[in-house]
Amino acid sequence: MAKILTDAELLMLINKIADREILRDKEDYFEFLEAIGKVLGDFLGATAGSAGYDDDLGYSVAFRINEHTPKDGGEFSLYDTDVVWENGKEFDRSSCPAAVREQIALLEDQIAHPEKYPELFECEYSEYLDQESEVRVGSTYYKAIDVLKAVDPCKYKALMQGFILDVLPGRPSSVMEDLKEQLEILKEAGNDN
Repeated sequence: MAKILTDAELLMLINKIADREILRDKEDYFEFLEAIGKVLGDFLGATAGSAGYDDDLGYSVAFRINEHTPKDGGEFSLYDTDVVWENGKEFDRSSCPAAVREQIALLEDQIAHPEKYPELFECEYSEYLDQESEVRVGSTYYKAIDVLKAVDPCKYKALMQGFILDVLPGRPSSVMEDLKEQLEILKEAGNDN
């Protein structure tokens, strides 16, 4: 007669194998991981590669995108988040079209509404004052802007917004130039893809 195992019992066996209670031989364990990887890939839309071992990661299986992978990466999007699967292509997170679009949107907003990002302009405010104002507390000196930010965030925000809206437009801004340069670079990179 056949032995019947429930799904919970199957998972218990898989956990015992993963905990190395069963299949202690490294090569057997690699074969097991590759077999499990193939099953997961077949059902979730990816191609399983070889199993391996790394001191940092431990045991692992590499998966590649295939014709069955969902456009958003499916379940695989939850793991190894430095790699993004989008619309049938693999990307490093920093060069993923969605991430680049988000970076472009943020830069455009920072350029159009700099008053929403006062922390970006603190150094330029100090240059405008021609000094770095300090406050002494006990034997320690703190930047006045940091003290104001901690003690009265609303006054800090009003002070910085006033500087950004009233003073900054009439003077050169290295921060705004950097933002515009970053935006141009990202847009050119986006056009290359």
